[in-house]
Amino acid sequence: MNSLQNNIPAPNAPASPASDRLYRLTDVERVVSLKKSKIYALIKLQQFPRQRKIDGASRWVASEIDQWVSER
Repeated sequence: MNSLQNNIPAPNAPASPASDRLYRLTDVERVVSLKKSKIYALIKLQQFPRQRKIDGASRWVASEIDQWVSER
């Protein structure tokens, strides 16, 4: 497993198996069927989960993305 994907839960994230996983941008694009520019535009509008910076790399908490998808 990639060292960036260690168990780093989001603050105040609900306890679930997905809360441990982190997505890369390519994973997020695939899961939500949106491109990078749209994802970042929605983040700016506070309509999409914000990424976390881990060692300079952007990662999204899987449970937050899964919740966003289920609410659509």
